[in-house]
Amino acid sequence: NIATFTIAGSTISSSSGTINLTPSGSNSVLYQASLIVNSDLQITTNTIGTTTLNDNLSINTTGTGQVNVNSNVLVNGDLHATGNITADGNITLGNQTTDTVTFDAVTP
Repeated sequence: NIATFTIAGSTISSSSGTINLTPSGSNSVLYQASLIVNSDLQITTNTIGTTTLNDNLSINTTGTGQVNVNSNVLVNGDLHATGNITADGNITLGNQTTDTVTFDAVTP
């Protein structure tokens, strides 16, 4: 036991609740392997994923916050949007003569 910390086997715990890792200056906290949060979320190198098969991964903001992606996005699967879609730039639908583009709309 050191202050409010207990080290037992491979576990470091604190009787005061939250453990803050705060390096001095602008240095980063460096972790050398996978980080698992609440046994549900795993961060490994440049991948964020779930640890449970077929579980959803949600990115949520509070209030009017936004999720900003400042690079290209590649979706290997279906993409579904609820709400409006705005595109500033060119739009390409399909890349083969065998592709099907379907427009379904309701007349107001």
